[in-house]
Amino acid sequence: MNSTSFRSFTKPVFARGAVSLTVMATLLFIAASTVQAQTYTILHTFTGGLDGGLPYAGLVMDRAGNLYGTASAGGTSCPGGCGTVFKLSQHGSRWVFSTLYAFQGGADGAAPLAPLLIAPDGSLYGTTVAGGGGSCSSEFGQGCGTVFRLRPAPSTCKAIACPWIETVLYRFSGGADGASPDMGALVMDAAGNLYGTTEMGGSSNEGTVFELTPTGGGWTETVLHSFAKMDGVYPLTGVIFDAAGNLYGTAESYNGTGDGGTAYELSPSAQGWKLTVLHTFDGSIGDPVGGLLIDAQGKLYGTTFYFSGSYGWVYELSLSGHGWQFSQLVSLPFSGSLTGLAIDASGSLYGVQPLSLNDGDVFKVTYSGGSWTFNQLHDFDFRDGSAPQGVPLVDAQNNVYGTTVDGGSGNQGVVYKISQP
Repeated sequence: MNSTSFRSFTKPVFARGAVSLTVMATLLFIAASTVQAQTYTILHTFTGGLDGGLPYAGLVMDRAGNLYGTASAGGTSCPGGCGTVFKLSQHGSRWVFSTLYAFQGGADGAAPLAPLLIAPDGSLYGTTVAGGGGSCSSEFGQGCGTVFRLRPAPSTCKAIACPWIETVLYRFSGGADGASPDMGALVMDAAGNLYGTTEMGGSSNEGTVFELTPTGGGWTETVLHSFAKMDGVYPLTGVIFDAAGNLYGTAESYNGTGDGGTAYELSPSAQGWKLTVLHTFDGSIGDPVGGLLIDAQGKLYGTTFYFSGSYGWVYELSLSGHGWQFSQLVSLPFSGSLTGLAIDASGSLYGVQPLSLNDGDVFKVTYSGGSWTFNQLHDFDFRDGSAPQGVPLVDAQNNVYGTTVDGGSGNQGVVYKISQP
């Protein structure tokens, strides 16, 4: 397994060789009881060159069925490349790959780790964890990160694949405004304001939730919340909206209750945004480093990742007369998920585990007869990909799309499609 598969985050990730015999037996049983045979297709194998490499984030799809994503490395500049934004378009039975933008590693940003946001006008919005400016330094390079927008090139471009034009909307300084937006996608409200998180920075240097508002031809940043111990720290993933305009997310926690993390709500008011902790994890089922998903009934779903070598879980938070009720739905074999879940029209949940029997898997969790059941859709074997981390994308036909950080013939990751029967 390539050492670039897993980042240290805040805690060390255990080695794959540490699997116990009990866990291995469980995994072998699950591998034998997967759902009906799926069709797995590699849509693109990254080379680490101009196309990019090591894609941490999941994909987004526009109304025409085109796929868009980010790769943290490759492209141009920087040792190993500063990362790219790419597009995959289907032409008959073929998928055509094109690089929309290659980061230079300076003021324009470097190392995009988060999924993209497609705006109503077709513009793409995203973040980079490095570049931009400031004195921050990480494994991904210098700089405290950026928020950017990409738009198609002018109509005068006659090439088959025209590069898009990048505009940096905000460069983080690494101070009270935040630093290092990580794996969380941006969200946009009806007025066109953007919301996201930074892993670091803020008043305690333990992360922020921020808003970017278009003003007078530019963008103004407002920190909605700076994390500090009791309410969670170091949010790796982003926030989501409910129908009432409240924001929800997760963070790690160092509040004396087991260092397990928190799920939180941010509610707007005349006095500003108020954070409420919905659930504090005690560490027994892992850390909620993955983001949250909300269904049509307002229930929240998430995943945990178990850094110390046991199982992660899929969990649910539902609003009741006594506040938010926490439920463990199903145990995830091996380690669990780092990045959260997707949902289809029937209410089934989809996710990925970067570690499993071989080199990670894609799974589906279904509800039937009063209980939830885990099914493995695909188990990676490095040749067809390794270490999936981004939230999978599920289309209207229940095709599942995603990326792996490593593996494939170039050992730089792949874009894949799983067609369900």
